[in-house]
Amino acid sequence: ALAAATLPAPVFVIGGAALFAEALPRASRFELTEIHADYAGDVVFPPWSRAAWREVAREDVAAQGTAPAHAFVTLVRDG
Repeated sequence: ALAAATLPAPVFVIGGAALFAEALPRASRFELTEIHADYAGDVVFPPWSRAAWREVAREDVAAQGTAPAHAFVTLVRDG
């Protein structure tokens, strides 16, 4: 699918878990939403090494109503 993408860069991969696992080794930028709450579920983001990435932006958002506190984080691959 990445080879067939004809739109201008960047290309975004928006889930699921198997697509993330395949795309992450090729990614140079990572837009991550950290949700500061625990939820039951059977699908998780694939394992990744935070040490391989450098945080370049963070926007913390306070909890509002039923929405938990969360953060929008931009990471770039180190090296």
